[in-house]
Amino acid sequence: SFFSTSSGIRFVKIYSLFKFSVNELASHTKPLNIYVNKLEFSGSKLETNDINKYFISVLIFTIILSYISLSNFKGNTVVLEWTNHDCPYVAKHYATGNMQHTQKQAKEEGVVWLTIISSAPGTQGYVLPDKANELTSTRNALPNHVLFDPEGDVGKMYGAKTTPHMYVIDKKGILRYQGAIDDAGGQSFWTKNLLEADNYVKNALSDLQNKQEISTKVSKPYGCSVKYKI
Repeated sequence: SFFSTSSGIRFVKIYSLFKFSVNELASHTKPLNIYVNKLEFSGSKLETNDINKYFISVLIFTIILSYISLSNFKGNTVVLEWTNHDCPYVAKHYATGNMQHTQKQAKEEGVVWLTIISSAPGTQGYVLPDKANELTSTRNALPNHVLFDPEGDVGKMYGAKTTPHMYVIDKKGILRYQGAIDDAGGQSFWTKNLLEADNYVKNALSDLQNKQEISTKVSKPYGCSVKYKI
C-alpha cells in the first residue's frame, strides 16, 4: 500500500511476490504498474559474496507494489539502508551526522537512497508512516523513499543481518558493495568519531562516480540484528 505525507515524502509498504500468482498480479488494480522479474520466482537469494550480480531488479522492479514506476530508478545508482531507529548503533550514526553526511554525498551525486525498515510489528524499530516521517524530519535524513518490509521477505532475500546494513547498486542494476557503512565496528565503536571512520559507502559511491574499481566490495556489517518476524 502507498502512503504520502504533508512533507511530500512517500512511504511504500513492501510485499513479497511469492504471495501472489501470476494471474493475481495481472488482475491487481492498485498500484497501476507491477513489474515481474524471473529472479524472484526462481527463489534467488543474495549470498554474502554475491557482488556484481543483478539483484537490484528483485527489490526495486518487483517487490515494491506502489506508484513508483521502473523509470524512477533506471539509470541511477541506488543505496539501500536497513534501519531501526531504536537500535543504539543506528542512533549514533544519526546523532553524529554520519548517516546524513553519507546521504548528502549520495544526493549530490544523483544517487537514489532507499531506507528500509524490516522490523516486524511489535518489535524494536517497527513504525507507522507518521512516525517514519517524523524521524526523517527530526534527524534531517535525506532518503528518497522509506520502505516498509514488516514481513521481512525483502530483508531476508537480501541477507540483511544488521541495522545498519548497506548495499550499493550501480546504474546497470549490479550490486557493487554490501556490508557495514564504515570500519568503525567493534568494541571501540562507542568512543570513535564516526566522521573520521573509513566510510565504505562513500568510497564505493566515489569509485563508481570516478569509474574506478570498488576498493572494498564486501565488509562485515555491524549493529543490532534485524528484528524479523518470527
